[in-house]
Amino acid sequence: MKSNTLKRTVIWMRGGRGLTESNDAAGSLNRAQTATRWTDEQGAQDFRNSAVRFFDSVDEMLADERAIFDTFQMNLADAVREAVNSEEANASVLEAINRALQSDPSVAVASSTAGTTSAPSAAPSTQPDDAPTAAGAMPEF
Repeated sequence: MKSNTLKRTVIWMRGGRGLTESNDAAGSLNRAQTATRWTDEQGAQDFRNSAVRFFDSVDEMLADERAIFDTFQMNLADAVREAVNSEEANASVLEAINRALQSDPSVAVASSTAGTTSAPSAAPSTQPDDAPTAAGAMPEF
């Protein structure tokens, strides 16, 4: 399990790094859109302003995605840690039960017959008032 967890961690780190690098690239492209790099013509300046707004929105979107990614990664790590702790606790309990069964054969016999009874269980003689009617017992329309 540790090698799979390590592999997933490496993949997640790459994903987070990819979001950060994309965010940095969008910010760099946005900062490069200075008025001096564009001609003074109105159309070119309008296009530059549109490019700045576009890169601003991409930069903001990538920052939001990174925050979502980080939250998800943290929640996933917590869930994995809880699952591992549960598995370890269950293994300890099962190991203790197994030791008890091996040390006292009467415990094994008692536990194997604990869920069975010699008399069949009796079904209730009448249905409760709020029990639904069986489909075959419904009147025809």
